[in-house]
Amino acid sequence: MTGGRGVTPGPPGPDVHAHPGGLGATEAALVSGLLLYGVPLDAAVAGTLIYRLVTFWLPIAPGYLALRLPTRRRLL
Repeated sequence: MTGGRGVTPGPPGPDVHAHPGGLGATEAALVSGLLLYGVPLDAAVAGTLIYRLVTFWLPIAPGYLALRLPTRRRLL
């Protein structure tokens, strides 16, 4: 059996594409885990969003600069 268009083995059915960085699935798991420990929903969502902002979105700016500066100097 092949999954989707490729030749990798997988379950039959439609292609299921994971989102980069687990966007959506990670947040749902983090909020669910916090709710299981008794954290109120609003605090769980806020904490999860702050966590993802710091660990996923903020590193984009330094990464962009780390690529852009050598490119401008024609080092890449």
